[in-house]
Amino acid sequence: MGPRKYPVELLRLKRLHVRMYAHDPERGYVAELISRAEAGYKGETTVDNYLRGLRLPGKSMLLRNIRLQIREEYVAQFDTLLITERGIWIIEAKMIRGSLRLLPNPRRMERTDESGAVLTMDCPILQLENQKTGLGEWLEERGLFLPIRGVVAFATRNTWTGLPENAPIVSVKELKSMLIKSVNQSPPPDRSFSSLNEVVNRLVAEELGPDMRSFEEMGIKHGPLKEGTICENCFASLERKGERKFQCPQCKAQVEGNPVTRALRDYFLVFKPWITNREFCKFAGLRCLSTGNRYLMQHELDRGLRSVHHFDARKHLEGTELRKVKRDSL
Repeated sequence: MGPRKYPVELLRLKRLHVRMYAHDPERGYVAELISRAEAGYKGETTVDNYLRGLRLPGKSMLLRNIRLQIREEYVAQFDTLLITERGIWIIEAKMIRGSLRLLPNPRRMERTDESGAVLTMDCPILQLENQKTGLGEWLEERGLFLPIRGVVAFATRNTWTGLPENAPIVSVKELKSMLIKSVNQSPPPDRSFSSLNEVVNRLVAEELGPDMRSFEEMGIKHGPLKEGTICENCFASLERKGERKFQCPQCKAQVEGNPVTRALRDYFLVFKPWITNREFCKFAGLRCLSTGNRYLMQHELDRGLRSVHHFDARKHLEGTELRKVKRDSL
């Protein structure tokens, strides 16, 4: 349903990294998380490109970036769900370079890069099996039923060792033909199957949206963070030279766009998803409350009691920027 959106989780990590001090011991770890998330996003968009023009028998629909609460302690995230009248196909994208080897007991995958370094990773087949089980539980609890299948699509050229016969792993170039064949060979829907619309509507209604937990809850125990307006070139704090003029004292780079608006977005993504005008003025270094209020009212935010402005990533982000109020609404 619509194009894939830029991952809010990746944007949050990037903005956290920008606001971390160079000496923060967690900064390298956050950079590593960003690298993994960027590879994952690139793999997902590559899958999207190869799924364009997919023609299947009957009705079908693609859902992207779906997070579901399977159980109280278990949230599952699905890169892509292909829902048809004959079943659901879970499509997981992987962008992992190097030679890959699957190993049993315990099930795992080893990646060997060009330098010969070996990294142990989770088994993608086991991950897919867990997702199929979780989605099956979720459907059963709601009285819904569609057969569940799945595939892991690798967006890179890999040399494999220990890959079982008939493993649900394909090159992204094979994905479209594999899905067409799999759907065509699946039994047509019978009376036990739930309708496509019923399943899709329930998935969309209960989708959790981006992971907005605090970084501490996610295991990232960062130190103090930079407040205020930030240079996008060297990440130093900007100096204000006028009402709308800023300068970087460190690299002297020209300041593009509006750093105050970026500071507001960063506050919601990195610090907390609500703010008062007074808090915003203090954070962004604004001297006048009326100036802060003007900035806040320019953006689509939920207005709560006591002038608290609430942020919802699903509603208030346009790509990677805060969504602005339309002029005819002002």
